[in-house]
Amino acid sequence: YDGSISAASQAMAAVDQFVWQLSRRNL
Repeated sequence: YDGSISAASQAMAAVDQFVWQLSRRNL
């Protein structure tokens, strides 16, 4: 379970950072 949770949170962080960069670029 620990491995999948780590992978999920890592994916969420990657998506969050990607969206943040996109919104920042649009501004």
